[in-house]
Amino acid sequence: MITSLCQLCYTIFMIQKKHSSLPLGALVFLYVLMVVGLFWDDWWHVFMGRDSFFIPPHDLLYLSLLGVGAIALVLYKKHPALRPRLRWMIGGLVITLLAGPFDEWWHDRYGIEDLSSPFIVWSPPHLMGLLGGLISAWFAFLFVRAHDKHPFPWLALTQLAALLGVLWFIVHPVDPIGLYATFFTPWAEVLFVFPFIYCLGVARRMAPGGAWFVAAVFLALYSITWTEQSGANIILPPHPVAPLWAYAFAIGASALLIERLWRLGRQRLLGAITGYIFVVLHVLLPQPFIINALSLDETSVAIFLTAGIIAGISAMACAQKTRVIITDTRG
Repeated sequence: MITSLCQLCYTIFMIQKKHSSLPLGALVFLYVLMVVGLFWDDWWHVFMGRDSFFIPPHDLLYLSLLGVGAIALVLYKKHPALRPRLRWMIGGLVITLLAGPFDEWWHDRYGIEDLSSPFIVWSPPHLMGLLGGLISAWFAFLFVRAHDKHPFPWLALTQLAALLGVLWFIVHPVDPIGLYATFFTPWAEVLFVFPFIYCLGVARRMAPGGAWFVAAVFLALYSITWTEQSGANIILPPHPVAPLWAYAFAIGASALLIERLWRLGRQRLLGAITGYIFVVLHVLLPQPFIINALSLDETSVAIFLTAGIIAGISAMACAQKTRVIITDTRG
């Protein structure tokens, strides 16, 4: 596996070398593999459980992390001007790396988390690792965006999709129709909707078509972890689990709205509309197709829709203030 990863990274570096002397392609590829490992780990716990730290998803995650760390350290040594962002990137990687043994100690001391508990994702070692991954992925995005010279910045957009994957993983216990759905309140929809509209808004600021690209990459990654059922020996409490099309429609419609209506220049209104539509497609529309559907009264529906609007407005406001190198703001 290590040899194959090295060969792939070298091939990607040679392909994009004409656009930048920095190994941006290899760096982004390894971050994507980290997210693949993270999502695969989510699926693994639901179908296989957790019998050892050295399971294939963990191996992929930490090998990719070490690869990113090696590239970052080489760049840090050779390019002093790049060190400010690289310092944060490396620091986040170290936090995630240290979370590994902490997680092993935690399970030895307290056992395996119940899949009906938010601690399956939000245990202290998991939050530590996710926080480190979020810091590292964010500064990697800023780093790649600053040096991605492609007319369409697909490397930076791919890194943004990987960042969205980390954000989704952090908030997905509040997804009311997700596989875990361990922390349910309609107001929590704010936390779930915000990362999508924020990242799609930033992507559209970077380039026309950027929101489409990020949505497509994220959905490809998300398909790794999505499932409607668990393994025979894994017990999950009965709760609604949406079909995959609900996520594809919600994210795809959000990308469509942001791409089509961006030129109007009313980004916060666009955020409100997008948040509203996201909730309708993500939560309300799929209910007739779900076993153990949510019991939604008028108050719950109103809260869900309000939460979506709040998330959309705040996400778009933050996307407008995010400092990225922009190729096109109105086109």
